[in-house]
Amino acid sequence: MSETKKKITLAARKAALAKKYNTNIGPLSEVAKQVDCIPTGNIAIDHILGGGFPRGRLIELYGPPSSGKSTIALQAAAEFQRRAAAGDPGYAGKSILYMDHENAMDPAYAKALGLDIDSELFLFAQPDSLEDSANISRELVASGEIGLAIYDSVAAMIPQASLDAETGKASVALQARGIAEFLKPYVRELYSTDTTAIFLNHLAEVIDMGGGGRPGIKRYTTPGGRALKFFSSVRVEFHQIGNITEEVYDDLTNDKTKQVMATNVRVKVVKNKVAPPFKQATVRVRYGKGFDQAYSAFDLLLKYKKVIAAGGGWFYFDRMPSLAEGMPQSKDRPALRGLSAVLRYAEENPGWADEMRRLAVECLKSSPDDEQFAATPVLEDEDDLEEEGI
Repeated sequence: MSETKKKITLAARKAALAKKYNTNIGPLSEVAKQVDCIPTGNIAIDHILGGGFPRGRLIELYGPPSSGKSTIALQAAAEFQRRAAAGDPGYAGKSILYMDHENAMDPAYAKALGLDIDSELFLFAQPDSLEDSANISRELVASGEIGLAIYDSVAAMIPQASLDAETGKASVALQARGIAEFLKPYVRELYSTDTTAIFLNHLAEVIDMGGGGRPGIKRYTTPGGRALKFFSSVRVEFHQIGNITEEVYDDLTNDKTKQVMATNVRVKVVKNKVAPPFKQATVRVRYGKGFDQAYSAFDLLLKYKKVIAAGGGWFYFDRMPSLAEGMPQSKDRPALRGLSAVLRYAEENPGWADEMRRLAVECLKSSPDDEQFAATPVLEDEDDLEEEGI
């Protein structure tokens, strides 16, 4: 058989198999999709993710309450809407699906983050059970009209059998099995329709009481079983590392009291199939306002030594003429004293804050020194909450 005939035979067989099994067969460059990303609205988080949340993939964001999980999901939805409004290919005409299983959506906060919740392309639902959520999701995603789906949260996605069971009589692992059955076909539908699904999840404490473990040692895992960990292309951990308090005047007591106004959060990528994993960044979440963009930009400029940190808490900006112009002076150098002064100056001068963010993005593009974003690989706990009977 000649070489030409072999090639023709292979081409014909490839075409027949592709038609029979409804799939593409060929070189990787022709078959695989280029990975596009939805920006998160925070330059530091975008960087450690490799550009943002990848399209057509399943994402899991987990961590304790008030650590920024819902905030980053809502900001990503707002960024999706901005791209859709600009007519970007792959975004224009696509809808956002928000499944509020916790019945805890705050419309005012969503609007403050820039999300248009009144848009016809923002679909909001509060399904009663895991099965209802799965059926609604699969039907809408299969239509090809959904670009982003958000689930808040996995812990509240309860199977109907568990809801109907008497207290204490629900079967173990119902939720884990239900989510596994939901995700097996769903991840394929996400990929084929270029839909990104973001699952918000909590941390749950498991205490070993013997039986081969370490008695009395606290461990943490996430609800939903192992399927979510397995099918996720990206898993991101959020963890609070310190609250920021400010003095606020209290009308009731006619006195100043300290209140928590923001929190610093360590964001760590523990799994990433489309970009290098195990990176981390520290960001600040301002309650009622979302992620502090000025904090992230200033932190990056410090890391890249564009801002000089000196004794006494002084920060000097003379290495960046576009920022230095018109700034307060110290020893004939453009300077501000203390992080709070920098953030306050950024809030009072939006143009200056935008320029700081632009310079930070330039630093990331020109010299992405990933060593300063590296995190120690996390050994994930493979124990399943449902198997523990919790």
